[in-house]
Amino acid sequence: MNQRIFTFTGKLAAILLLLCICLGVPAAASARQPKRPQVTVSGTVYNQQYHPLGGVVVTFGRIKTKTDKQGNYSIKLPSGDYPVYIRCGNTTLDFDTLTFSHDTQLTLGIQQVS
Repeated sequence: MNQRIFTFTGKLAAILLLLCICLGVPAAASARQPKRPQVTVSGTVYNQQYHPLGGVVVTFGRIKTKTDKQGNYSIKLPSGDYPVYIRCGNTTLDFDTLTFSHDTQLTLGIQQVS
């Protein structure tokens, strides 16, 4: 004997329930974690003679940007705490963890230690 588990209304209800679950989970997840406002961090990277350094990778957490020929960089990222790193050639310098809650001008200097 072949039994129907759902009636037509039951099938429709199951489909609607499935759609609500699939569409509702991302909405619920985003409601639990409010979107952090974007901030712009920009500045210049200099060497010890105060010459701007082009082609340097500046990293905020996992978000990277590169300086232009004049040593300038600009990046948009969600507000929050980020460890800051600079990579120049094969050398990576670890700066402090900084908090960015609004647009920030950040000048970074590299000094050679002998």
